[in-house]
Amino acid sequence: MDNRPKICFNKRLILRKFFSFLSDLKPFITSHHPDCGHFKGHYIVIRGTKLCIGCFFTFTTAVVVILFHVFVGIWRFIPKDPLLFILAAVVYLALYVVGIFGRNMKLKIVSKIVFGFIFVVILIYIYELPYTSDFIRIAVTILVFMMVNYVIGGIRSYKMLKVCDGCAEKVDFPFCSGFKAIINKLIDDGFVEVC
Repeated sequence: MDNRPKICFNKRLILRKFFSFLSDLKPFITSHHPDCGHFKGHYIVIRGTKLCIGCFFTFTTAVVVILFHVFVGIWRFIPKDPLLFILAAVVYLALYVVGIFGRNMKLKIVSKIVFGFIFVVILIYIYELPYTSDFIRIAVTILVFMMVNYVIGGIRSYKMLKVCDGCAEKVDFPFCSGFKAIINKLIDDGFVEVC
């Protein structure tokens, strides 16, 4: 028999006060990681808000590259060669798998910036390929974007669950140190109760 504490959601209150519910979840929504010692190096804090390093630096880089392309043109500075993009992606993936980027915070941040750059340049290239219609152009670009994000999200979720699965506090979930503050806030605001 499972002796883990269980929580039940007050679905009606969540629907009525949805933005308050999201506000209670904000630390996890913006950092994507439990707030415990196992994940301290996976987020940064800016003005009191915990932000996922991967999302923050990848998204910021993506926006900068897109704006640069719109106003200046990325192809002025890098060759428009699909083999170069594939090689860059393979080299990045190899370094990622070896674990070179996870060794310290600076390398992790650099890896997210490099990933954002490579990913957006590849998306721009895909978007600018000749298509029979704008609908197909947009659909293919969005499909590639979603596929890559799905794979990255799956890898991230797997790694996080693997860490949580090996944690001594696993039996206390969701009242472990990584989620306790959020769960207590949700209980205080009536969104969940121990059942």
